[in-house]
Amino acid sequence: MNGFENKYGLDLEIGGLWYTPFWKTNLFYAIFSFVLVILLVLIGYKWWLRSKQVSRHDPILLLIQSLREIENKPVKTSAQVFYFDLIFKIKEFIGYKYKLELRQKTDSEVKKFLVKEDLGAQQINEQLVKTFLEILNHSYAARFAKKSVSSEQMVLDLQQTINSMQQIMHASDEKL
Repeated sequence: MNGFENKYGLDLEIGGLWYTPFWKTNLFYAIFSFVLVILLVLIGYKWWLRSKQVSRHDPILLLIQSLREIENKPVKTSAQVFYFDLIFKIKEFIGYKYKLELRQKTDSEVKKFLVKEDLGAQQINEQLVKTFLEILNHSYAARFAKKSVSSEQMVLDLQQTINSMQQIMHASDEKL
């Protein structure tokens, strides 16, 4: 072989000039590093967006949001349907927040469970239990006694439920 050989045994002399391949130059390393940094930033941004979207799909926040939507609309449903839906959402909230399975239980079973003195490690908020019991009494009056419940009382119960849920969420956020 004529010419110069580099350490890899390749003839890299072209017309008397020493040739360095582009992928071995400082310019290539700079461009490659820049592209790699841009890709890492994009991946981090996508991950950050995904983590933000997960919080939007939090079932507790979706429950509160659905109650807020009901609050913004005038109550046009019957008191029986309104209280049935409200109690179901409260049971779901308690179930998600305290990791209890309450959807399969009747209202009276949930009432007995919440009124118990010994809930073990579950420290269920007393205000939420009080709100649930008040709403349950109004629900019984509307569903079983066929008494009319005013729309003002229904709106008040809805607002009380939302406030209790938000207070619990804010209290748990402060603990973190």
